[in-house]
Order: sequence, then C-alpha cells, then structure tokens
Amino acid sequence: MSPARSGSFPQVTRLYDAFHNGPGIFGRTRRNMPEYSYLRGIPLERLVNVLTVTAALDYQGNSERLWRAAIGTYLDRATSWLFDMVEVARRDIPAVRRAMSVHGFTGRYPGNNARYVWRLCRTFASLYGGSPIGLLEKYGHDAGLIHRTGKGLGDLPGLTGPKILPLWLRVLKDVASLDLKNMEAVCIPVDVHIARATLRVIYLSNRRPDVPAQREAMVSAWSEICRAVGRPEIYPLALDEPLWLLSRHGCSGTDDGSRCHRAGECVVAEFCVLGVPPPNSAPAPVPDRRHPQRRA
Repeated sequence: MSPARSGSFPQVTRLYDAFHNGPGIFGRTRRNMPEYSYLRGIPLERLVNVLTVTAALDYQGNSERLWRAAIGTYLDRATSWLFDMVEVARRDIPAVRRAMSVHGFTGRYPGNNARYVWRLCRTFASLYGGSPIGLLEKYGHDAGLIHRTGKGLGDLPGLTGPKILPLWLRVLKDVASLDLKNMEAVCIPVDVHIARATLRVIYLSNRRPDVPAQREAMVSAWSEICRAVGRPEIYPLALDEPLWLLSRHGCSGTDDGSRCHRAGECVVAEFCVLGVPPPNSAPAPVPDRRHPQRRA
C-alpha cells in the first residue's frame, strides 16, 4: 500500500493552510476548535493542568461539551481545585467525583473517570512535582522521547494511550505554546477518520477504512509525505486535526461510494477520488458534535 504520487503533495499543504489560516475545513479552523477557544487567558501552569486532565478524558464522548465543562469547572472557585494536582492527590475519589459532576466534567464514564483523574494527579504529584511541566523537564521537552516512553511515564490512565498521548503533546505545543522538540517523531494517531481521509486524498480510494490492517502503512506514509512536502511546520501530528475534520464533516458516509455530497464545500475536493460534486446537490448539515467516538 503506497500513496498515489502527486509531486510535493499539494493537497497536504492546502489542507494544512486552510485549517491554520482559513477558510477552514468545512468552516472549522484551528482557532475555533474548543480546546483553543474555551481556554484563553488561563495562566500557563494552570492551563497545562487543565489541558492535561481534560485530554485524559477526551475519549469516546462529546469533546466540545467536555472542554466547555472543563472551563466551567476551572472558573468555579468551588471546583477549580480539580486542576491542582497536589490537592487532588490529597482528596479521596468520591470527593473528586462530586466535584467533577458539578459542571458535567465527568466524561462518558463518571465512576471510572473520577478514579482516573485521581490516579493521574497522584502520579504527577509523586513523580513530577505536581505538574506536567515537571514531566516535560525530566524528558528534556523531547516529544519524541515522551511518546516512545509511553506507559513508562507512570500510572497516567487515559493519557498514555496510543491516541491520547499524541493529542496531549499536540495541545501542549499548540494551545499552551510550550517549546517541545522532535514533534515530527510523534506518529499520527490513525483512527477511522484519519484512515478514511487518507484513503480519499492520498491513496485515491473510496474503500472503507480497515484501521488495524492499514495503520502501520499509513503512519509510515505520513512520515514520508511530510518529508516530501518540505515545510518544517507540516509534520504528521500537525495534520491530525485537519484530517479528522475532513473525514468527520466531509468523507463520512462515502465508504464504497461514487460521490461526495460535500465536495462543493471541500478545500481539497480537486485532489479527492470523490471530488466531483453531484449535480444540484444541497450541502449536508454540519453536525454539532466534533468527537462522537473520539480518541480511545
């Protein structure tokens, strides 16, 4: 399985630039994603804690609702202690669950997630001085090394999985503006949406994604493609969000199909195997949920 050759891959630069500079992927740009828009103005150290705890819960649920609940929890003086990792480690799990429930910051599995948050904070408190910044300092701010270490970082439930760990590193760099090196060494987390978008605009295939069978080849392909593009800011993980949005709001529903009903609105339609919009087609409604089955 090798990507269809397209010179310097103009579809990749088009997708990246549309997400970062506009017009967006079906109207969605980097700055109106919930993890950016809801967390402005928070002091750095507390912002890093908010990003870390929320990222650990950002799986199999409504992501926008989760990030909105996170900022509500942070702004409420009665619950903001949930983002003080030393304080959380001092409390018990029932207290953590009660505080998480006030603004709906519970995720899909409230009981499990309260336990996860308590364990996560306890590990940061005991191993890293009560802050993710301590972890970054211990590993030399090397994203590639942190990613390779994975579960060896300690008991950090939710955070060290193959999908959430890259997500966490990306938001620390992009949202908190932390200086992380070797981001290009972090693999893109291939889920069904990344796989579907990759099939459409890189492999020029309308096939249904088979993530277990295709993941390794796609990870390698994205590393190769980004080297070919030759722009340092475009590395595999930097394409995670735009590819996810492309599939979730455009390519979904096109598996084994012959046309895409959103091609007329798509910034990379001309590079897609399904890029010609059907005649007299009306745009499909944009779903109001970003992560219906996001990030296991």
